[in-house]
Amino acid sequence: MRLRFPCPAPTFLPAPLKTETPHRPEIDALRALAVLAVFIFHLDHRWLPGGFVGVDVFFVISGYLIASGIRRQQQANQFSFLKFYQRRIARLLPAFLATACATLLAARSLYSAQDYASAGASFSAALLSFANHQLLQQGDYFALSPDAQPLLHCWTLSFEEQFYLLFPLCFCLLLRRAPNWPFLGLALLTAASFACGLVLTATHPTAAFYLLPARAWELLVGGLLALAHTSSTARAHSPPRPFRALCGRLPLAPLGLLLLLGSFALIQESQPFPGALALLPVLGALAVLHSLSAAPPGLAGAALAPRCLTGALLLPPLAALGRLSYSLYLWHWPIFSFVD
Repeated sequence: MRLRFPCPAPTFLPAPLKTETPHRPEIDALRALAVLAVFIFHLDHRWLPGGFVGVDVFFVISGYLIASGIRRQQQANQFSFLKFYQRRIARLLPAFLATACATLLAARSLYSAQDYASAGASFSAALLSFANHQLLQQGDYFALSPDAQPLLHCWTLSFEEQFYLLFPLCFCLLLRRAPNWPFLGLALLTAASFACGLVLTATHPTAAFYLLPARAWELLVGGLLALAHTSSTARAHSPPRPFRALCGRLPLAPLGLLLLLGSFALIQESQPFPGALALLPVLGALAVLHSLSAAPPGLAGAALAPRCLTGALLLPPLAALGRLSYSLYLWHWPIFSFVD
């Protein structure tokens, strides 16, 4: 006689919400390129003179991902400002606090009382998302002494947090108040910020380097790309068909990678930046992002991407490194600073 036991019903993991931005390992690989460029520049700027523009690549990626998520949730009537800020805080704050507390403990042992007080002031400014304004009072980023500035790199976190504070409200207003022309409204904001960056780079270069009005366009162009990928309205008001056909024939991914690598190798810290020079890494990141977004998610879709991406950008180890890019960025500079 056979004993029969009731078979439990199969269970399935819930599918991710359609409003969530799908995870793209390819974008993690692009993050890895950016953080490696910054890492090499900070290790020895002679090895990669323009490696600091990896930060600009991060800005474009952040703008693209943030705008994509907001747009999808807004289309499904599920966007919440409270949840948006909760996710941002959960993503950024714990890792920052861990790094900053370890940095202050090390600084207490290594620094003089004056330098330790300076590090504490930098921590307070970074915690309040004000580090870029504090550094503006100290002068040129490239002229500051690295050995007494273990939290110097936190200006980029403050910059992005200021953007996160303002962008969701502006973006949602555009989507609701100007539903037929959100792409145009965002493009006008981008153009205004770019013009501000050009003027400040020529007149007050340190302010242009640190302040949101002069560099917000680098995140906003990522938002434009996200809107073009997620909105039928943007397609309706896209460039003329011959122009689109020409862009479709261009090898955007190889061109984008060429722009990025050229920016890392050729841009010098002595040149006026951001200004027009920032177009090189920003357009390069946009071209690569657009090509990656056209391919299926995941590394399994790499076969549909250009060969240069399958050979270099979409390698799994590079994508794994990109997933650690935020932590690597946080920790590398204090270590370099203490070694100096």
